[in-house]
Amino acid sequence: MTSHVARSMPALTAALLGSLLAGCGADTGGGAADMAVVRDSAGITIVEFPLTDSAAAEWREAEEILSIGTVEGPPAELLSRVTGAVRLDDGGIVIADGGSNEIRWFDADGQHTVSVGRSGAGPGEFRRVSRLARAAGDSVLAYDVANRRITVLTPDGTVARMVDVAVDGAAPLDLLGVLRDGRWLVERTRYDRQDRPGEPLTQVRSTSLLLWDGHEPPQLVRTDVSDPQPVIVIDGVIMAEMPHPLAPPPVRIAAGDVWLDAWQHPAVLRIHGVDGASPEIGANGDDNPAAGNPAAGGEPQRIISMGARRVPFQDAHLEAWFDGAGYSTQQRAAFRSTLDQLQAPEFLPTHGSVLGGRDGQVWVSDFPDPTTRAADWTVYSMGPDGGTARWRVRLPPHFNALSAGDGHIVGVLRDEWGVETVRVYRLR
Repeated sequence: MTSHVARSMPALTAALLGSLLAGCGADTGGGAADMAVVRDSAGITIVEFPLTDSAAAEWREAEEILSIGTVEGPPAELLSRVTGAVRLDDGGIVIADGGSNEIRWFDADGQHTVSVGRSGAGPGEFRRVSRLARAAGDSVLAYDVANRRITVLTPDGTVARMVDVAVDGAAPLDLLGVLRDGRWLVERTRYDRQDRPGEPLTQVRSTSLLLWDGHEPPQLVRTDVSDPQPVIVIDGVIMAEMPHPLAPPPVRIAAGDVWLDAWQHPAVLRIHGVDGASPEIGANGDDNPAAGNPAAGGEPQRIISMGARRVPFQDAHLEAWFDGAGYSTQQRAAFRSTLDQLQAPEFLPTHGSVLGGRDGQVWVSDFPDPTTRAADWTVYSMGPDGGTARWRVRLPPHFNALSAGDGHIVGVLRDEWGVETVRVYRLR
């Protein structure tokens, strides 16, 4: 039986890239506004910042204000396979614990208050929560990729409603984030196989970006259609459109009142408004007037050039990626046989994780040499000025960031024994 894993590969790549994030030396310096070059191109404002290791933004310290998790203690503080963590307005933390399939609430002092959930497919049960997101009024969205639904939880842990993300046989919607007004930014990806006699088997990917509130039909923002890609099958598993692990695809996020896509080469943030979203016609995109038109949804309102350095790709970088993934010699050989059929990148990625907050902050981590481990981040503000690189900050080695905003970043640290702790840092 042939299984399809193409949709899961970007998520896998992102998780493994997180283990490779690294830092580089930097000079502290003046404000970003004085360093940026602003120009106009065909009505689109382009903001160019200098290299991130120059004085593009003010350097800040990361102060740890909360740590949750222990090797011995109350069961609620024993964490395993944390997949999501968000900070609430009152400073409390909500954690998705993959080991128990529970969602756990902690107050601003790190004291456990309530847990909900268990393994299963019934109401209030979870199988694999892959993302938590803050919604209106400190309610929380739990995106369960295995159960194909979003569970809306109130601040006290009550299940308010469950929303199916795979409606009428359409491809499931993936939760990307939440806008300031409470609408959800979601994405639907569809794969169409093209099997023509005498030609290699190929596949086309159609991606629709939508706004949704879980009640009314989703509103179409943009549709993109890829060029035909070869279908690679290894041991019965389809690896079509699998990105090279060190050439990740663009990342889309919500931040305040806009959505962004972050590109690697060139290293830019493309800022888009959400005005003009239209009803999605046809759940599968067959009757979608935007389908097949990569430009549907409009051009970005503003483009921020992040000015990242370009580091030539070397085979040693791939070996470092294998090390971070814990691959055996046999697994490395199998993976290399697949990568030989993909286009190797000319340069390393310019950045790693990209996180957006409902307050309009965007946190972007550097991606320097994978052999080092400290993570440097740039914090952008998507305010009325449309995007400013405000601060640079260095976070601890091995820190896997899960959410950010309001001058805080939340993530998980795993020590050499695999013990997980959720940490909250704030800029100072």
